[in-house]
Amino acid sequence: MEFNNEQYINLSEKDIEMLTWIYRLRFLTVNQISRAFVNNNSNYTYVKMWRLKSKKQGRCLVRTEPLMDNKVAGRRKITSCYYLTDKAIRALGLGTEPAIRHINKLEQPKRAKQNEFFVEWYLKEWPNWAYLDAREVKAEKNLNRKAHFFAAFQDLSSPSGELNDQSSYQLLYFVSAEPSKQQIIEIQRELIRHAELGFKKASIFFEDKIGYDLFGSGQYNTASLQKLPYEIGVKLVPALGPRKKGLPKIINNILAEMGYASVKITTGPAITFTNKVVKAPNGQERYLVELLTNDTGIRVALQQYTHDVYKTDGRQVAAWALEELKDEYEKYFPKEAYPHITFFYVPRKTLLAALTREEQEVEEKTS
Repeated sequence: MEFNNEQYINLSEKDIEMLTWIYRLRFLTVNQISRAFVNNNSNYTYVKMWRLKSKKQGRCLVRTEPLMDNKVAGRRKITSCYYLTDKAIRALGLGTEPAIRHINKLEQPKRAKQNEFFVEWYLKEWPNWAYLDAREVKAEKNLNRKAHFFAAFQDLSSPSGELNDQSSYQLLYFVSAEPSKQQIIEIQRELIRHAELGFKKASIFFEDKIGYDLFGSGQYNTASLQKLPYEIGVKLVPALGPRKKGLPKIINNILAEMGYASVKITTGPAITFTNKVVKAPNGQERYLVELLTNDTGIRVALQQYTHDVYKTDGRQVAAWALEELKDEYEKYFPKEAYPHITFFYVPRKTLLAALTREEQEVEEKTS
């Protein structure tokens, strides 16, 4: 993309990319800009953004506003966030929509948390794994403008004929702390409506346990519904990549810590909840089931692997799930009904450490 005005010709491609993303996401905080576009150099980020907004520089391409914490009496400032000006929007040829773009100040902290998914996705540099703001998906697919999802991942490595299909999209939802029951019901109904239209993959991220518990355990006609605490989901889901290519790397890091051998693809009977087998420390082979994403589709399929089915198949199951969801899985899979399934509960700290190692491996390969 090129600027329409010659006075901006000295801007780098990275600057133009950054400004375009600020427009698409409505705003980014200074920390998000630093991590995504300035190699995590906060001091230089302030210098760069000052130059972009400075009248002395003749640009006035961005403006800054405080990001306020609405939960603190008097609304304490958290950080600064940057928006594009109307001048920048015209110069970039992005359209005629006003730069303010109707941002409700009370919604800014929520939007900043949602934009963290963009930053985590951007830093992973997955090919064929696109991040789209909700407005872009709604306009492209003619969906209700008031729909609750805030963004979507699109798998561009989809088979021929599937790329423009709804099945290539994974819709992302964010539920703030202490939501009302009505908010939860609206999201549940929306999942059902979107599934009927072919959008059968979604992820929901909860800021607190109240919203998580209110939502319940339903699948709502989806094929894949990931239901996660926000602090884990924001790191885990962007790291999965297209076709969940990043998941084996994360799982292998965790398996190694627990003494399990690497995963292999099974050639045994058709099992719907996995196609992978892992070797336990005692040499026994078991089906490997990954429930770290808390995918209700996988969970429901695993529940169908009853003890009677196991006696015919003959292979036990090793399932990995989040430690903080242990009570939930013990309810879904009571030991007396599923003695052939062994759950390994991964602490949040272990999972985040595995994600960090995966990030470091990516950085080493690209450096």
